[in-house]
Amino acid sequence: MPATDPGTPGWPNEDFTAVAPGAARHATTGTLRRDGLRGVGLLSDGATRITDLYHLLSWPAAIDVVRDHGPAELVRQVRRGQRPGLRALA
Repeated sequence: MPATDPGTPGWPNEDFTAVAPGAARHATTGTLRRDGLRGVGLLSDGATRITDLYHLLSWPAAIDVVRDHGPAELVRQVRRGQRPGLRALA
């Protein structure tokens, strides 16, 4: 089911909710060479908001947070970014 309501996760990017049949067909994917690869992260669209919606962290910085402090810390920072008054403090 496409996200068409501003209160729906993924708005306004027309992302699909995880419960929608066939949602995986709409995932962003890519191919990288393995040489030089140091790790892989699998993040939900909610966790990626710290980079692509709130612009509080770069991708390398977000991965560093998960590697150095764990996924709970990334979630904490995303939640902080969801509060508009705190976004300005970042």
